[in-house]
Amino acid sequence: MNARLKPMETALADLPAAVLRTDLRVAELRVEIQKQGADIIKWVIGTSLAIAALLLTVIFALNNANSRQTAAAPVAALPPIVINVPPSPSAARQP
Repeated sequence: MNARLKPMETALADLPAAVLRTDLRVAELRVEIQKQGADIIKWVIGTSLAIAALLLTVIFALNNANSRQTAAAPVAALPPIVINVPPSPSAARQP
């Protein structure tokens, strides 16, 4: 009976060390996940700020372009075009 239990006893003796290694791996994984979460938050905030700055720049550029168009000096009215049509020969003969 002792010969059959010997492999089980050695496996159980190594169990605390295996649990400790697993706990260390889980702890390292948790730290890595927290770092990745912080990095993602930084990227989201940075990207949001860049998009907001770009949007404001486009809005101000379009607003200024529209202001320049309306602020241009008005064009002076052109004189009317008069077209003189020579009288037809039949109208010139009638008294």
